[in-house]
Amino acid sequence: AEPFQSTLGPVGFELDRFRTESDAHSPYAFKGSTEAGETFAWRGTVSTEPLRSSGTLELGGLRLRKYAPYYQPQVNFDLRDGIATAKASYDFEWSGGRHVLKVRGGSLGLRDIAITEKGGQDPVVKCPSLQVSGVEADLLDSTIDVASVALKDGSLLARQAHDGSLNL
Repeated sequence: AEPFQSTLGPVGFELDRFRTESDAHSPYAFKGSTEAGETFAWRGTVSTEPLRSSGTLELGGLRLRKYAPYYQPQVNFDLRDGIATAKASYDFEWSGGRHVLKVRGGSLGLRDIAITEKGGQDPVVKCPSLQVSGVEADLLDSTIDVASVALKDGSLLARQAHDGSLNL
């Protein structure tokens, strides 16, 4: 319903001894930023035979409200503010009899989160800091382990309507 627009740049690529021969572990690095100062970096190795990659993906300073066109139709609240950072290492392989898609050492940081009721002005959820760390996941087995979740100075404004329903 609402168009999304962003500008990526500058973007940098780095290939060092990149080869496509069988079982080569060709290193790569890819990094850049957006007009809003958000950063992204992806580095690791890739092999084409078998199709395999391992590396690390990092996102920094993501301004969550900017991405509302993607999530807004699915949620019943308005995200007024919030910044996210994320980092994880991964292992991927898709070959004859072996399929792997795992995340390790993952972390997610959220700061300055402010959520209002749909169309509201006063935040019903405020969260200055939320840190999730030690994320290990096997995406093909649908398993995830989280070592730590730390919430600091959060607040929740709950209201009961005349019909007994809550605004949550």
